Amino acid sequence: QVPAEAQATVVSSPPPPPTLPDKFVPARSTGFYPGSFASAMGSSSSIEFKEGDGCIKTGEIEGVDATQLLDAITKYVRDGKAAHPRAAESSVSEKDGGILVKSVIRIPDIFGGGEFIQHTLWTIDPAAGTVKSDLFPTLIAFDRNQAINTTWMKVLSSPVSVEYWQDYHEVRSSGMIMQRMLNKVLQGFGAPESAKPDQKALTGGEGCLSVLTDPIEHPEVNAGNYFEHFRKFLIDEMGATDLPDGTIVEERGSALGLGGTSFVKHVFKEEEMHIYCHEYGDDESMTALVGITHVQVHKDPFRLEQWNEQKEQKKLAGKTQSKDAQAFIQGVLESMKA
Repeated sequence: QVPAEAQATVVSSPPPPPTLPDKFVPARSTGFYPGSFASAMGSSSSIEFKEGDGCIKTGEIEGVDATQLLDAITKYVRDGKAAHPRAAESSVSEKDGGILVKSVIRIPDIFGGGEFIQHTLWTIDPAAGTVKSDLFPTLIAFDRNQAINTTWMKVLSSPVSVEYWQDYHEVRSSGMIMQRMLNKVLQGFGAPESAKPDQKALTGGEGCLSVLTDPIEHPEVNAGNYFEHFRKFLIDEMGATDLPDGTIVEERGSALGLGGTSFVKHVFKEEEMHIYCHEYGDDESMTALVGITHVQVHKDPFRLEQWNEQKEQKKLAGKTQSKDAQAFIQGVLESMKA
């Protein structure tokens, strides 16, 4: 919950983002949503980020000094332009010396409908020239103060330029995305879609949460043959590829219709009654591991448990970060012309 003492500025139903040029469309969402992009896309010029030392970095930004740029970033965030680009509604408030942006995101009906709430806490330090953005993708993550990632920007003054990178945190997730993924599997078997998010985990330590199904009663699928049926589901229903080593590779779309394509390798450990789904995000080469989605098959009664563990990574500054950074900084600069 957003603290009651924080007086929120409501930004009602921002318009949907326009169709963006390919260079601005993230193939996989990093979880950082820099805003509506509306202002940024109106310009014929663009800010280009290049690889730096543990970051991506702009060239010289002309016509503005560092103080003006930091002030513009602060105003951009306070004006609600850093909300999720598909937010149906958003609000801005003060929290812990920073700016808290709340976004309510509606899920398209074709992906099951519903909504979820994410918070982003922006901490801007003019003296240090830094901008820090912590993303809390669910209410539980926000209540537990568990950011899934932190975006950093450093505004340099001589010459005026911006450095940008992201840190991913080691986080266990069991929210709506995990729920929709597991229910899709149950639907494929013709079983009731009973998976529920953020339940007390059967696997894990104190305070851990998982997506859990009710006990599953099915005339054909049971704990003993689940692996066989899941393999068939991946290949026949999801178009996955069965490799000679027994793993299955899947090119997967967004479970909520809000992201892009991602690549997954499923590793089956029947002796553990466990499936390890190695997540590589938009890395088609499947070399940069983002995290692992776990599926535990329980017996007596037969039920399924699923959760994701994101891998901790520091100083991420690749193609995905470059696309997000370009859109954000371009949007800020265009807002200065308004």
